Amino acid sequence: MAITFGTSGWRGIIADDFTFANVRLCAQALADRLKAIGKTNGKVFIGYDTRFLGREFADAAAAVLTANGFDVFAADAPVPTPAVDAAVLHHKAVAGINFTASHNPPSYNGFKYIASWGGIARNDETDDLTKRVAALSANKVFSVGTPVDRYDFRTPYLAQLLRLVGPSSRSLKILVNPMYGTSADYLPELLTKMGHKVEVMNAAHDPYFGGIQPDPAEANLKDMAARMAAGSYDLGLCTDADGDRFGVVDVDGTYLAPNDVLALLIDYWAEKTKGPRAMAMSLVAGTIVERAGRSRGLEVFKTPVGFKYPGKMMAEGKVILACEESSGFAWTPHLPDKDGILACAMIANQVADAGTTIGTLKRALYDRLGHRSSRRLDLRIVETQKQNLLAKLRNTPPKAFAGLDVARVDQSDGVRLDLTGDNWVAFRASGTEPLVRVYMDAEDEKGLNTLQKEVEKYIALCN
Repeated sequence: MAITFGTSGWRGIIADDFTFANVRLCAQALADRLKAIGKTNGKVFIGYDTRFLGREFADAAAAVLTANGFDVFAADAPVPTPAVDAAVLHHKAVAGINFTASHNPPSYNGFKYIASWGGIARNDETDDLTKRVAALSANKVFSVGTPVDRYDFRTPYLAQLLRLVGPSSRSLKILVNPMYGTSADYLPELLTKMGHKVEVMNAAHDPYFGGIQPDPAEANLKDMAARMAAGSYDLGLCTDADGDRFGVVDVDGTYLAPNDVLALLIDYWAEKTKGPRAMAMSLVAGTIVERAGRSRGLEVFKTPVGFKYPGKMMAEGKVILACEESSGFAWTPHLPDKDGILACAMIANQVADAGTTIGTLKRALYDRLGHRSSRRLDLRIVETQKQNLLAKLRNTPPKAFAGLDVARVDQSDGVRLDLTGDNWVAFRASGTEPLVRVYMDAEDEKGLNTLQKEVEKYIALCN
């Protein structure tokens, strides 16, 4: 199988295509790339999440990069991706790697390449890696058998977060759900130091992730929702396998859509942040997110999908906030990459300051900005149908969709159809999984259901 670096690096199924031999090829390709751009030595930080063989994959990559003359530091325990980002930035490293497949099922692992600016590498960088891996053979891979230098990512990263968010104005009782991933050793400690009372569930480092996909989506948080509804908590907070995505649950067990959480974070923290009055959001983030930014006087830039795009704008000093629909949030005093642990801490302080529930804050936001609903469909369809669908949308996009006129067609990343009435639908092939993602945004659930029926009918005609 060809190794291809997509939106967030290369991901594959463990022991099928994600093997030690292929990891070493990727590490050698990275070493070759760094040397080709003049970074012939320097520091490289390597982490791993709680998946099978994470530490061993990390050590294999470390041995290759060490043999190529780089000063390599590998994790001493499972580490969230943002903690690797922070180490790369703090130590002015030439690169970082985290072995994680993020929210993908347990059978996957991934090689996530972190650029020297502290975020996921851009397309030109990952395209170069893809080409270099394809041209490599095993006899061109260098490795050493010396012991790997270990690095404590946790202590400096948590200290940095605590300095940024500070102590809470009021102590909350918070239920934390790390989903058997890396933030189990990070988020509870941070919230406790902020002054909150914390209970933790699903904290074990489990490569099976309790039998569920480690994605903080509503369908995967039923156990957490039930515990929230039955308990006496003020807030429920969750992160994915590598800690870069967030999930938020209200006191009654109600799950908050990521777009609503992003809008709340922007609404509260934009006025507390110095810098250019601008934010970046992915093309498929919700309309409520855009409205929240504009309501606080921010210019809104829309980027292709993948946090490397809004993150790079933050690294260049162009925006103070960056976000994407899939629970991704970054704040300029911290990192130019999404950080679910940071987002959870900021939400906790926001709720504490307001003296009310997250659900009440959401309803107040809707009263001000108007109600919006959004939905994402992950559709596993055969390759020929997927290609037919995307070709039809690109070449002959519809003039009307679900009874609404198509006002604008955006093909900067997949195809987005802007419809009358501030509604829209977007189609995009996943860069890390064999599926097509469909994003929809409407005024209410009825509008979403109408859009979904039209999507299903449209795709059926592309067989």
